[in-house]
Amino acid sequence: MKAEMNAASEIDTQDMLEALTAEDRLASDADAAPDPNGWGALIRALQRALPPVAPRREFRQALRRELLADERDAGGRRRQLPARVSFAALLALAAGCLVIMLRRIFDSQAADIADMQEEAVASSA
Repeated sequence: MKAEMNAASEIDTQDMLEALTAEDRLASDADAAPDPNGWGALIRALQRALPPVAPRREFRQALRRELLADERDAGGRRRQLPARVSFAALLALAAGCLVIMLRRIFDSQAADIADMQEEAVASSA
């Protein structure tokens, strides 16, 4: 119980420190340059009206469980794809490899043909 009170007072202290530094930062920014749109005043009013609130302990624990569960299940979701999706991905991969291979073969042949044509034109002249 005492640890919870210390943690709560520590959070309150951190919140107050952040609020003070944010106000100082806004004040120094306001002194540095005028606010042409008037957003600075709105931001300061919102900071005063809406103090930061720490989430409940139950919410934090539930969120942590959910996030850690998602991390462990990330590989499982990938393996649970339907067979037709896996087959389509395999076909797309094979087609891509085939296109790359054919492009390299025909591009090298095209370069060889161009070289032979240049040599033939040069020798005939």
